[in-house]
Amino acid sequence: MTNVNYRAIAKAYDYVASLFPAEVRKILIFQNKSKHLYEVGQIILRCSETAKILDFGGGVGVNLLVLARLNPKYQLFLVDRFEEYTAGNIMGDYQTALTLLNSFNINVVEQDFLAEPRLPYGDESFDMVTLFDVIEHLPTHPLKQLRETYRVLKKNGHICVSVP
Repeated sequence: MTNVNYRAIAKAYDYVASLFPAEVRKILIFQNKSKHLYEVGQIILRCSETAKILDFGGGVGVNLLVLARLNPKYQLFLVDRFEEYTAGNIMGDYQTALTLLNSFNINVVEQDFLAEPRLPYGDESFDMVTLFDVIEHLPTHPLKQLRETYRVLKKNGHICVSVP
């Protein structure tokens, strides 16, 4: 395990926030910063420097962008259905986010995991899987998604789950 340098995380976060349009940047800096700093810190605390990390339902991928900025050795993956990320979404649209994620070499899969719950990865593929602010949006019991999360998690891997 690694020590967490929150000053470095905050610096990387501020850089990532600067890459978003002004209205999204305001939300990232004034509403969500402490939440993201905590989440990224929890990931770093539990992962090796070469960890393979999946953000399940990660939206525009802020945490992964910060992780990529901090450590290019991480292998980063994001799965989301992106249905709500249209031009009217306060966090911006899917295409803008996808362009940014691709520029940081983050592997993105667009998948409606409500309709197709099986993730497109092999068994025991990831050192960490995160589900931040996801399970409260599921219309059914979250066990189906949690079982699938466990399937792709390596032995002795970590799952981080949070709800608002």
